[in-house]
Amino acid sequence: MSHESDARLSRLLRADAPAERDALFRISLIERRERQLYRRRMQVGVAVTAVLLVLPAAVLALGDPLAVAMVGGLGLAVLAAGAGSFRGVRHATRWLRGG
Repeated sequence: MSHESDARLSRLLRADAPAERDALFRISLIERRERQLYRRRMQVGVAVTAVLLVLPAAVLALGDPLAVAMVGGLGLAVLAAGAGSFRGVRHATRWLRGG
């Protein structure tokens, strides 16, 4: 093959290729991923909140003191885990500093 036909062939092959760096595509891809993560976190948060609200009522309806104590302990454990997380501690320190 000659240099001219090689150049023509490579030009034709590159015509169908996507852009090497498409910033708007990358931004939209990152935005879509962040929205998916946010929706997933919100769904999990709503589900956990619903369980934590319904579970004590169901246990109280049974009237078993041991079960009530266990559900109370679970609720305290969830609150402690949330407060002990890095984000929770950072939020509390900012709040204490007045910021």
